[in-house]
Amino acid sequence: MNFEKILIVDDEEMMREMVTEMLEDQAKEIITAENAEEALEIFNNNGSFDAVLTDLKMPGMNGLQLLESIKGINPSMPVVVMTGYSEIFSVEEAMKSGVDEYILKPFKKDEIGMVMTRAKWRASSIYKRRLLEGVKSMIEYINTANKIIATSGYPSPHKENLMAKGEEIKRSVARNVTEVLKNI
Repeated sequence: MNFEKILIVDDEEMMREMVTEMLEDQAKEIITAENAEEALEIFNNNGSFDAVLTDLKMPGMNGLQLLESIKGINPSMPVVVMTGYSEIFSVEEAMKSGVDEYILKPFKKDEIGMVMTRAKWRASSIYKRRLLEGVKSMIEYINTANKIIATSGYPSPHKENLMAKGEEIKRSVARNVTEVLKNI
């Protein structure tokens, strides 16, 4: 099993049931929603999900709007968009909006499994890259602060303590980030 919990969103009951059946051996739990509004409520109230699979075209809020809302809550959440062949031009818009993967209907069980796994991998890669970029920026900031402290002409008995604290923070962040990356 690749996933603990997946949220499937589609306004067609038959499609929700079919996709649930296709993914049942990929996830411990699959929850479905018949529209984006219901999906957002479930997403906010039902704990964490490993991935969201949503139809692109739905009445009311569409799949791209749902994607934006979910990414606003959890930017690293893998989101896969399902779309029909006639909506191929919407795929480009979806990719620009931050969708991790898309799949064209109709699709087969092995295709959806592969796409979901790839979306999870892609989302975790993006999350790792952003995390590492943030850590790099923070370390650069601490290094700059330590240089400023070291070269300041202001006499202070606290200079060494401040610089030591900066080094301590860098080591702590490196340890914590290493642990986080192990669990992704």
